[in-house]
Amino acid sequence: MISEELEDLPYVNGEEILFEIDGQKWSIDQFESFLKRHPLVFRKLKMSTQEFSEQFKYAIADLVRDHYLTEKAYDLGYDQIQNVVQYTQTWSDHYVSRHERNRYLQSRLGSEDSLERKGHIALIETYLNPYIDSLQATYSNKIYINTDMVEGLELSKIPMMVSNRNVPFLLAVPSFPQLTTDDRLDYGKQIANEE
Repeated sequence: MISEELEDLPYVNGEEILFEIDGQKWSIDQFESFLKRHPLVFRKLKMSTQEFSEQFKYAIADLVRDHYLTEKAYDLGYDQIQNVVQYTQTWSDHYVSRHERNRYLQSRLGSEDSLERKGHIALIETYLNPYIDSLQATYSNKIYINTDMVEGLELSKIPMMVSNRNVPFLLAVPSFPQLTTDDRLDYGKQIANEE
Protein backbone atom coordinates (compact mmCIF):
# COMPACT_ATOMS: atom_id res chain seq x y z
CA MET A 1 0.00 0.00 0.00
CA ILE A 2 1.30 3.45 -0.84
CA SER A 3 0.76 4.90 2.62
CA GLU A 4 2.70 2.10 4.26
CA GLU A 5 5.62 2.67 1.89
CA LEU A 6 5.65 6.43 2.49
CA GLU A 7 5.68 5.98 6.26
CA ASP A 8 8.95 4.09 5.89
CA LEU A 9 10.63 7.01 4.11
CA PRO A 10 12.28 9.26 6.71
CA TYR A 11 12.41 12.31 4.41
CA VAL A 12 8.64 12.43 3.72
CA ASN A 13 6.86 14.88 5.99
CA GLY A 14 3.14 14.15 5.84
CA GLU A 15 2.28 17.67 6.97
CA GLU A 16 3.98 19.25 3.95
CA ILE A 17 1.58 20.96 1.55
CA LEU A 18 1.41 19.12 -1.77
CA PHE A 19 -0.88 21.63 -3.52
CA GLU A 20 -3.58 24.22 -2.89
CA ILE A 21 -6.99 24.62 -4.55
CA ASP A 22 -9.25 27.62 -3.88
CA GLY A 23 -7.46 28.31 -0.62
CA GLN A 24 -7.74 24.70 0.58
CA LYS A 25 -4.32 23.23 1.25
CA TRP A 26 -3.82 19.55 0.61
CA SER A 27 -1.09 17.97 2.72
CA ILE A 28 0.71 14.77 1.75
CA ASP A 29 -1.17 12.93 4.54
CA GLN A 30 -4.53 14.22 3.28
CA PHE A 31 -3.66 13.27 -0.28
CA GLU A 32 -2.72 9.76 0.89
CA SER A 33 -6.08 9.40 2.64
CA PHE A 34 -7.81 10.22 -0.67
CA LEU A 35 -5.65 7.66 -2.46
CA LYS A 36 -7.04 4.95 -0.19
CA ARG A 37 -10.54 5.72 -1.49
CA HIS A 38 -9.68 6.65 -5.08
CA PRO A 39 -6.57 5.21 -6.72
CA LEU A 40 -4.69 7.31 -9.23
CA VAL A 41 -5.68 6.60 -12.83
CA PHE A 42 -3.22 7.48 -15.54
CA ARG A 43 -4.75 8.68 -18.81
CA LYS A 44 -2.02 6.94 -20.80
CA LEU A 45 -1.32 3.32 -20.05
CA LYS A 46 2.04 3.35 -21.81
CA MET A 47 4.31 6.35 -21.42
CA SER A 48 7.95 7.22 -21.58
CA THR A 49 9.91 8.27 -18.51
CA GLN A 50 9.83 11.86 -19.76
CA GLU A 51 6.01 11.82 -19.89
CA PHE A 52 5.54 10.45 -16.36
CA SER A 53 5.56 13.77 -14.46
CA GLU A 54 2.94 15.27 -16.80
CA GLN A 55 0.75 12.14 -16.63
CA PHE A 56 1.16 12.09 -12.83
CA LYS A 57 -0.16 15.68 -12.67
CA TYR A 58 -3.17 14.67 -14.80
CA ALA A 59 -3.86 11.70 -12.52
CA ILE A 60 -3.79 13.97 -9.46
CA ALA A 61 -6.04 16.50 -11.22
CA ASP A 62 -8.53 13.74 -12.07
CA LEU A 63 -8.54 12.52 -8.45
CA VAL A 64 -9.19 16.08 -7.21
CA ARG A 65 -11.94 16.58 -9.81
CA ASP A 66 -13.60 13.32 -8.75
CA HIS A 67 -13.32 14.36 -5.09
CA TYR A 68 -15.23 17.60 -5.70
CA LEU A 69 -17.78 15.92 -7.98
CA THR A 70 -18.40 13.32 -5.27
CA GLU A 71 -18.89 16.05 -2.66
CA LYS A 72 -21.40 17.78 -4.94
CA ALA A 73 -23.22 14.49 -5.60
CA TYR A 74 -23.61 13.96 -1.83
CA ASP A 75 -24.83 17.55 -1.44
CA LEU A 76 -27.48 16.87 -4.10
CA GLY A 77 -28.56 13.63 -2.38
CA TYR A 78 -27.44 11.30 -5.16
CA ASP A 79 -26.33 8.80 -2.53
CA GLN A 80 -30.02 8.28 -1.66
CA ILE A 81 -31.09 7.30 -5.19
CA GLN A 82 -32.27 3.69 -5.20
CA ASN A 83 -29.84 2.52 -7.93
CA VAL A 84 -26.90 4.07 -6.08
CA VAL A 85 -28.00 2.54 -2.76
CA GLN A 86 -28.35 -0.88 -4.41
CA TYR A 87 -24.96 -0.59 -6.15
CA THR A 88 -23.31 0.47 -2.88
CA GLN A 89 -24.96 -2.37 -0.97
CA THR A 90 -23.78 -4.90 -3.58
CA TRP A 91 -20.17 -3.84 -3.09
CA SER A 92 -20.57 -3.70 0.69
CA ASP A 93 -21.96 -7.26 0.73
CA HIS A 94 -19.04 -8.39 -1.42
CA TYR A 95 -16.40 -6.89 0.86
CA VAL A 96 -18.04 -8.09 4.06
CA SER A 97 -18.44 -11.60 2.65
CA ARG A 98 -14.83 -11.74 1.48
CA HIS A 99 -13.53 -10.32 4.78
CA GLU A 100 -15.53 -12.74 6.92
CA ARG A 101 -14.61 -15.70 4.70
CA ASN A 102 -10.90 -14.86 5.00
CA ARG A 103 -11.17 -14.19 8.73
CA TYR A 104 -12.80 -17.59 9.25
CA LEU A 105 -10.20 -19.37 7.10
CA GLN A 106 -7.33 -17.64 8.91
CA SER A 107 -8.79 -18.72 12.25
CA ARG A 108 -8.77 -22.30 10.99
CA LEU A 109 -5.36 -22.19 9.28
CA GLY A 110 -3.49 -19.90 11.63
CA SER A 111 -1.93 -17.49 9.15
CA GLU A 112 -2.55 -15.53 6.00
CA ASP A 113 0.36 -17.30 4.29
CA SER A 114 -1.49 -20.59 4.62
CA LEU A 115 -4.38 -19.13 2.63
CA GLU A 116 -2.07 -18.37 -0.28
CA ARG A 117 -0.41 -21.80 -0.29
CA LYS A 118 -3.59 -23.89 -0.35
CA GLY A 119 -5.73 -24.17 -3.45
CA HIS A 120 -9.00 -22.23 -3.63
CA ILE A 121 -11.23 -25.30 -4.13
CA ALA A 122 -9.33 -27.29 -1.49
CA LEU A 123 -9.96 -24.54 1.06
CA ILE A 124 -13.66 -24.45 0.23
CA GLU A 125 -14.10 -28.22 0.39
CA THR A 126 -12.04 -28.71 3.54
CA TYR A 127 -13.14 -25.72 5.63
CA LEU A 128 -16.05 -23.81 4.12
CA ASN A 129 -18.35 -26.63 2.97
CA PRO A 130 -18.70 -28.08 6.51
CA TYR A 131 -19.10 -24.58 7.95
CA ILE A 132 -21.81 -23.64 5.42
CA ASP A 133 -23.54 -26.98 6.06
CA SER A 134 -23.63 -26.23 9.79
CA LEU A 135 -25.07 -22.75 9.13
CA GLN A 136 -27.71 -24.23 6.83
CA ALA A 137 -28.69 -26.79 9.49
CA THR A 138 -28.82 -24.12 12.22
CA TYR A 139 -30.90 -21.62 10.23
CA SER A 140 -32.87 -23.96 7.94
CA ASN A 141 -36.18 -23.26 9.72
CA LYS A 142 -35.71 -19.50 9.14
CA ILE A 143 -34.90 -19.74 5.44
CA TYR A 144 -37.71 -19.61 2.88
CA ILE A 145 -37.00 -20.36 -0.78
CA ASN A 146 -39.29 -19.97 -3.76
CA THR A 147 -38.07 -23.11 -5.55
CA ASP A 148 -40.52 -22.67 -8.45
CA MET A 149 -38.96 -19.31 -9.23
CA VAL A 150 -35.42 -20.66 -8.82
CA GLU A 151 -36.14 -23.54 -11.19
CA GLY A 152 -37.60 -21.10 -13.72
CA LEU A 153 -34.42 -19.05 -13.92
CA GLU A 154 -32.47 -19.38 -17.14
CA LEU A 155 -28.78 -19.03 -16.43
CA SER A 156 -25.98 -18.89 -18.93
CA LYS A 157 -23.05 -21.25 -18.51
CA ILE A 158 -20.76 -18.60 -19.91
CA PRO A 159 -18.72 -16.95 -17.16
CA MET A 160 -18.69 -13.20 -17.59
CA MET A 161 -16.68 -10.47 -15.95
CA VAL A 162 -17.38 -6.87 -16.95
CA SER A 163 -14.58 -4.37 -16.51
CA ASN A 164 -13.99 -0.75 -17.41
CA ARG A 165 -10.76 0.82 -18.60
CA ASN A 166 -9.08 3.98 -17.36
CA VAL A 167 -11.32 4.39 -14.33
CA PRO A 168 -10.45 4.19 -10.63
CA PHE A 169 -12.40 0.99 -10.09
CA LEU A 170 -12.19 -1.50 -12.95
CA LEU A 171 -14.97 -3.94 -12.08
CA ALA A 172 -18.54 -2.89 -12.87
CA VAL A 173 -19.93 -5.35 -10.33
CA PRO A 174 -18.15 -7.55 -7.78
CA SER A 175 -17.70 -11.24 -8.43
CA PHE A 176 -20.14 -13.46 -6.58
CA PRO A 177 -18.25 -14.86 -3.58
CA GLN A 178 -17.76 -18.61 -3.79
CA LEU A 179 -18.32 -19.95 -0.31
CA THR A 180 -19.26 -23.55 -1.09
CA THR A 181 -19.06 -26.15 -3.84
CA ASP A 182 -22.33 -27.73 -2.66
CA ASP A 183 -25.16 -27.02 -5.09
CA ARG A 184 -27.90 -29.05 -3.37
CA LEU A 185 -30.91 -27.18 -2.09
CA ASP A 186 -31.41 -29.40 0.98
CA TYR A 187 -32.21 -26.71 3.54
CA GLY A 188 -34.89 -24.13 4.16
CA LYS A 189 -38.65 -24.23 3.64
CA GLN A 190 -40.34 -24.10 0.27
CA ILE A 191 -42.66 -21.26 -0.58
CA ALA A 192 -44.83 -21.18 -3.67
CA ASN A 193 -45.20 -18.45 -6.28
CA GLU A 194 -47.88 -15.96 -5.36
CA GLU A 195 -50.08 -15.63 -8.43
